[in-house]
Amino acid sequence: TLKVTAAKPGTADFYDEEQLGYITVQKFGQNLGETATALEGAEFGLYKEGQVEAGKELAKAKTDSSGNAHFGRLPYGTYVVKEISAPAGYVIDSTEHSVEVSEENEDVTLKVVNNSNLAPVQLQKQVFNGVRYVDVGVNYYRVFEDKFSLESSTDGENFTTVDGYGTLSLGQNGRWSGSLPAYDADGKVITYRFKEILPEGWHA
Repeated sequence: TLKVTAAKPGTADFYDEEQLGYITVQKFGQNLGETATALEGAEFGLYKEGQVEAGKELAKAKTDSSGNAHFGRLPYGTYVVKEISAPAGYVIDSTEHSVEVSEENEDVTLKVVNNSNLAPVQLQKQVFNGVRYVDVGVNYYRVFEDKFSLESSTDGENFTTVDGYGTLSLGQNGRWSGSLPAYDADGKVITYRFKEILPEGWHA
């Protein structure tokens, strides 16, 4: 209440408190058989409800070296957080995370895990010794030098040579091992196959 008279003007102070909240995304990377660790470089979009498909982000943020991305000064309401891109070697999380920012829940933390997109692949070359098939060893592995290539397909029918894997060499145990992406950039499962060129004097 402010009382004002002709002889003594009055002054009133008004204070407004902003009703704003914050969202922190904590990003972890999970490799098979290992403990999840903070993941840097994942990009997230912040949306109002119903605006994800339209691609109308309110803001974008990338996770830092601690795996954290921040969206600040948000008016109370319901938001959607979705991953836009994942770091190389990890599967993107396509989940639309609904998050409510309110007076009772001003500072929200969202934990998201990316699984590794790399799967172990192994080729073991065998030969028939007249009795049974045995693993190629130190005496024969050089015979198959650069005789294998790796091909991939996302439809199971049309295979093309994988870049950088046009020629594969076996180790002294007759084996080749590597780690390859399980999904492509569109989330399609990748099928792999090895192609062999038989050395002269050998037959299948």
